[in-house]
Amino acid sequence: MNSRKGQYASLPTRDESAVTAEYHYDEEVTLNLPDDHDENEAADSQRRASAKNEDRGFRRKVSINIFIAFALLLVAFFSGAAVSLIFTSTDQRQALVYPTDYPPARAAVEAATIRFSGGAYFDEQGEPYFHYDHDQTRYFGPPSHKIDRAWDNIIKHRYFLTSDEEAREAWGPDYEQYYKWPGQDGIPSGYVAGIDVLHKLHCVNHIRKALNPDYYNMTASTKFQRYHIDHCLDIIRQSLECSSDLTLNPTRWWPGLDDGKNFIDSDQVHTCRNFTKVKQWAFERWDSWHRVGDRHSPPVNAESLGL
Repeated sequence: MNSRKGQYASLPTRDESAVTAEYHYDEEVTLNLPDDHDENEAADSQRRASAKNEDRGFRRKVSINIFIAFALLLVAFFSGAAVSLIFTSTDQRQALVYPTDYPPARAAVEAATIRFSGGAYFDEQGEPYFHYDHDQTRYFGPPSHKIDRAWDNIIKHRYFLTSDEEAREAWGPDYEQYYKWPGQDGIPSGYVAGIDVLHKLHCVNHIRKALNPDYYNMTASTKFQRYHIDHCLDIIRQSLECSSDLTLNPTRWWPGLDDGKNFIDSDQVHTCRNFTKVKQWAFERWDSWHRVGDRHSPPVNAESLGL
């Protein structure tokens, strides 16, 4: 057998004669064979070459399949990540939208993380005080024109007109039972309405004013005034129960409060709807002709209402 450097392997024999081959993939294969086996060896060489080609073809197919599988895996991963981001964003938004929300206003729904303010603080003598940022809008405290303006900025423009189609979608088939303004000076008729958050804020402001009857010239003893306050308190109660905020409030220890006492700390971070966007939407729908309690025209549907 010729001796060369390379890789060695034994070929199968068809008789007792030993047939040995030495080869290298980059070199010509050299065989030492008995002369009487030329025909058989030629056939074996052909089979080996065919097997090698099949092996190379198989490995090439495997490599291509692995590449395709890896490429598909990458596409699936990044597509899944993109879809996950889309649906996460969509799910978060949908979690803040309820079937009873006024459909045209749903576009204004946006999540916001907000730390509440107005929590209780006590000095060393146990006297309570509020801690507000210097530029923070104040809605409570001794009555003043500044506080009144702050309230006007969020609740003054809270009523607008809704079409028959919008009213039907919001209130169902019995929507015609509600007051419909007949229209005037080129302004079409519509149902006078407002989103509930602004009504509840009006109620909070009304109770605030009732705490200062002399300043606001309110007579708390009148029958309707008391009724109005009770109405507002009950609406706020139901709203709080409806939202059922699950944010966890801790307590703080105040040494000066009653010789040492803990008190709730409500200045915590909450997940909210972005009220600025909701208010902006409502103000854009506001119609300056209409306010509840004003003397406007009888309803256009007065006859159907039996009026």
